[in-house]
Amino acid sequence: MHTLLTNARTKGPYVLVGHSFGGLAVRLYAAQYPEEVVGMVLVDPTHPSQWLQMTEEQRKRLETGARLSRRGETSQTSSRPG
Repeated sequence: MHTLLTNARTKGPYVLVGHSFGGLAVRLYAAQYPEEVVGMVLVDPTHPSQWLQMTEEQRKRLETGARLSRRGETSQTSSRPG
């Protein structure tokens, strides 16, 4: 997220909004860059303890999603032919 905001030349400070898994991403960003964040809105966020309850299949799907998102892909775009 930091790279995205930097490359977009979007100046902070930021109010970050995270829904579900995005709540973890927002919390992580705020912890890593506290000087850039003035507020957070967490909408039905995933609680960090939920990571401890994940099955191996859920963990693999999450890791795949994270890897694809770093490349700017989604499951819809990566599954399309051509």
